Amino acid sequence: MLDVVLVIDTSESMASGNSGDYRDPKVCNPSDCHPFQEVKSVALALVERLNEGNDRVSIVSFDQYAHMRLALTDNLYAVQDTINNLTVTEGVGRCPYTSDEPVDFTTLPFDTSGLCRLYNNAGTYMGFDCPMYFSPAHDPSRCTTTNTGGGMQMAGNALNGVYPDGFSSPVRADARRVVILLSDGVPNAGYDENGQPICPAYTFTRSPFCRDNNPNERHAKTDTALYDADDYARDMVDFVTADQNTLIFSIGFGQQIRPGSDGEVFLQYAADKGFGRYYFAPTPSELDEIMTAIAASLSR
Repeated sequence: MLDVVLVIDTSESMASGNSGDYRDPKVCNPSDCHPFQEVKSVALALVERLNEGNDRVSIVSFDQYAHMRLALTDNLYAVQDTINNLTVTEGVGRCPYTSDEPVDFTTLPFDTSGLCRLYNNAGTYMGFDCPMYFSPAHDPSRCTTTNTGGGMQMAGNALNGVYPDGFSSPVRADARRVVILLSDGVPNAGYDENGQPICPAYTFTRSPFCRDNNPNERHAKTDTALYDADDYARDMVDFVTADQNTLIFSIGFGQQIRPGSDGEVFLQYAADKGFGRYYFAPTPSELDEIMTAIAASLSR
């Protein structure tokens, strides 16, 4: 008897294709964004290997924010439907300017912040942009894209029966708990209990934003001057595994995950902490093989 939470990255890089050139998610959603479509396919393949009425699945997605998509349920048809309906984030909308025209950012409304889709004058998609970064405050804290910590926190809460409004499911103390994390990027976004970005000020003026340059350096939450999005994500992995009864399998794929990369270091940490295994899947066919291996290990 399994309780499985699928934690799925839906950031804009999920529409980057094999070439690494981002496609317009507004155009490729809901079924032609790659590698996202392959990720959905292998998630569906895993669900097909579970036992209806006995195993339960919850779906969590994350981009700039974390989203509860489905509470733990043994209705695998509902699980499949939820996975099929997942989409790559489209941001807060179309940017109120183009890439070809000079912009006076001081005249733009900054009361709503976040990532927007940028186009040139011909209407060609140029990627995501973040006007908040060009505001007078020069603040990039809401310009990052991959809130892995938020996704893991939501997964841990689901296993403990704690859900956002509108979702609920009872805890099964005798179920084997499993979290499967699928991501193609480095944790670089997070929000505290007050909804404020976790982004130390020293990262405002250099890249990467919201995290230090050392994936092996850990800071405590109380060290607010240094505590970054990667620290938050690791804390949430620790939260998920605190009861020593939750397995974590992590899968890295796409252009940003390479051996020894910051993203791989984090995904390996998550798998080690959860007594599971980290997999690198550079191709869709390998993703399918990995999901088969995970399903086989869970059936033992």
